[in-house]
Amino acid sequence: MSATPTPAVPQDVLAELRSAGYAPAGPFPGASRPWDVRCLVCGGLRRVVLSQIRAGKRRCRHRARPPRPPVSHGQAVKELKAAGFRHLEPYPGNVTVPWRVRCTSPGCPAGERNIPLTEIRRGTRCAHRPRPPALIPLCRARPRA
Repeated sequence: MSATPTPAVPQDVLAELRSAGYAPAGPFPGASRPWDVRCLVCGGLRRVVLSQIRAGKRRCRHRARPPRPPVSHGQAVKELKAAGFRHLEPYPGNVTVPWRVRCTSPGCPAGERNIPLTEIRRGTRCAHRPRPPALIPLCRARPRA
């Protein structure tokens, strides 16, 4: 026999809502029903479900993702060299913008390529270069005795 869940105490619910950055904009409908709320930072109206707030899933659009620090030219060049490339133009300043690069191996047939830094971070290498050890799947098979 399972016990039915007890409804949340309104003061507790209000404290949870405020800690998530919202204020009520309508009556509390229950933990699993949409609730009209107002963001305490931008003042925007949203409909959220308390269970999603408790799970940390519903955030106001201005708080959706913390901003990432910009990548400097020096850091980008360091990552590029570690992948076996050299730059043919200055870093474009954005990790998603393709960057003109060339393989550092002499006589490489690939020539110039346009690769964004995000792809290099995912493990893109020249065809003749081995992938980094972290990206090579390990064989878990045990040797036979």
